[in-house]
Amino acid sequence: MPEKRRDGEWAARRSRPEPEPAPSDDEGTVEFGVPANEEESPALESEFKRHSARLIKGGREVKDSRLFKDSVGGVQRFWFNYTNSLRIHFQRLDRRGQEDLITRMSQILTVGAAVVTTYIWYWMMPLPVRVIVLPVLLFGSWWVGTKIVGPSMIDRFSHLLHPPDDYQD
Repeated sequence: MPEKRRDGEWAARRSRPEPEPAPSDDEGTVEFGVPANEEESPALESEFKRHSARLIKGGREVKDSRLFKDSVGGVQRFWFNYTNSLRIHFQRLDRRGQEDLITRMSQILTVGAAVVTTYIWYWMMPLPVRVIVLPVLLFGSWWVGTKIVGPSMIDRFSHLLHPPDDYQD
């Protein structure tokens, strides 16, 4: 009895020869860009055809299909609308709100980086050290985000912020 493969095909079915692909208009190449002078087994060629996810029926690439182009266009419109709404919201904030938003994002980034970094070596520390290090690291990263990274990012993006005299305290 033939041996059954993982994907459910019988090994005996694979022993049938696959038809040769028709040569393309370009001399020296055949369908799927395989050089004509290379001698490859039909089984290997059929594996390539079967696993080639970039090609759809008729030998066209997926990127040439209308569905793919419509999907990419939709994602691009979504991303443009999202970034545009963020830009408009940021511009409507007063200077204090803009600085607070930048500082908050700096805190989120520094605490997140500290958590990811801690995750790498946290399991190697003994339990009493973990209990002390985790709160100190979280507070330290929050402080760095508030006192160092936040002000430097505000200075870097000062040309995009409202003038400092727009404070309405």
